[in-house]
Amino acid sequence: MKREFPHIGLARLCGWFGITRQAHYQYSWFCYSSDIEQKLVIEEVKRIRLLHRRMGTRKLYEMLQSFMIDNQIKMGRDALFDLLAVHGLLVRKKRRTTITTNSKHWFRRYPNLVRGLRLVV
Repeated sequence: MKREFPHIGLARLCGWFGITRQAHYQYSWFCYSSDIEQKLVIEEVKRIRLLHRRMGTRKLYEMLQSFMIDNQIKMGRDALFDLLAVHGLLVRKKRRTTITTNSKHWFRRYPNLVRGLRLVV
C-alpha cells in the first residue's frame, strides 16, 4: 500500500488496517526470510535430484534434515510437499499396469455389425 500511496505515512496506513508498524515490519521480514529459506531448499532438492531423479518427497525430507538443521530452517514434511508442488518438483507415480491394446495400429478397421442388430426370440 505504501508504494501506491507514497504521500501517506506508514503509521496512518497501519492504523487504517488495525495493525502496528512493528507488526507490519515483522511480517515483511518473515516473508523475506521464508522466501530465502524456500529458495535454499529448492536448490538443495534440485542438487539431490541430479543424482536421484525419481526420489520421493519423504526420502528427500529425510535427506534434507541435516541441511535444514545446519541452515536453521524449520520445515515439516507437508510443507515440503506443498513447496515442491508449487515448483512442479513432485515425482509422478508410474503406471502399474501394462498397456496391451494399441488402437492406433495400421491394420484395417471393420464396422461393428452387431451394433444395430435386434434379437427376436
